[in-house]
Amino acid sequence: MSYKLLFFLFLFFFQSSFAENIAFLKQLEKNDEEQIFRHNIEEVIESFNDKPIILNYLNMVNWNLLKDADDATKEKEIYNTLKKFFKKNHIRKLIIGGDDYNYNEPPFHPEPRERFFFTKVLTKMIQRKEIRVFAICGGMQGILYFNDIKLNSLKNILKRESKEYQSGAKYLNSNEERFFYDKKQFRSCGSPLNEVRIIQESYLGSLMIQSEKKYKIKYQRSNDNSLIAHVAFAHFHAVDNSPHNLEKLKQKNFKIVGLSQDNIVYIVEDEHHNILIEGHPELVANINRCPQEFSKEDVIFSRLLFNNLLQKSKRV
Repeated sequence: MSYKLLFFLFLFFFQSSFAENIAFLKQLEKNDEEQIFRHNIEEVIESFNDKPIILNYLNMVNWNLLKDADDATKEKEIYNTLKKFFKKNHIRKLIIGGDDYNYNEPPFHPEPRERFFFTKVLTKMIQRKEIRVFAICGGMQGILYFNDIKLNSLKNILKRESKEYQSGAKYLNSNEERFFYDKKQFRSCGSPLNEVRIIQESYLGSLMIQSEKKYKIKYQRSNDNSLIAHVAFAHFHAVDNSPHNLEKLKQKNFKIVGLSQDNIVYIVEDEHHNILIEGHPELVANINRCPQEFSKEDVIFSRLLFNNLLQKSKRV
């Protein structure tokens, strides 16, 4: 075997050993609306010259064999399966997309429990620093729930009924809730945006300030000098903002770095620079669609959130 061939083989295995592929835990597609969210996330990842590896929680383990098992056995089987899968595919990064599972209170949404268990196990892997994560909407809620953080409906948090308000929900009566957005808007890129105030002293704030210099943009500032960004929204649950719950969030090493105008906890980051967001930046970050609908600052901000995890391409 020639030295040149040996060199290329060595280079191939060396690069493979340090590869950092990205996995995507997606929501099951029950309607066209959910496909919009999923497809945008995949297209954003691909725009960074990467290809996500889909985690399909329905077929990665044999649920028929586990149906009578206790929770500990299910979690152990899922953990071993994920550990082996991640090692085989060199996965060190994870995006958890939105889901319809209601972690807040009964009646729970009929999202299959399989995703519930997968999110629980993945949260433990994140806590152990086995994998980095960027979590979106229901993905954020799931991780925080399994960190013992209380979630609540916007109705309870904001104490408003039958009113349209910024964080995105509209309540028709005490027993019924509907998203406050037009589904057609997502298809035409005219997504409703939520104004979010980001603390300059946070890790995310430092990324935004760096991007101002790099891309010759200027984010608006609020009266307290926080950076202002706009993110597409579609949710009606969030982190409960009681003092006790917010203190617990801090004790779990999460830092609140972004609040909406009505003080909903919108973005948190942890000590490992993992970012969790309540909104849907994938709808603004997708340069393959119609970014002209959004300001340059908002497109760059949403792409910064993805680039924090991907950090592979200069295309922001």
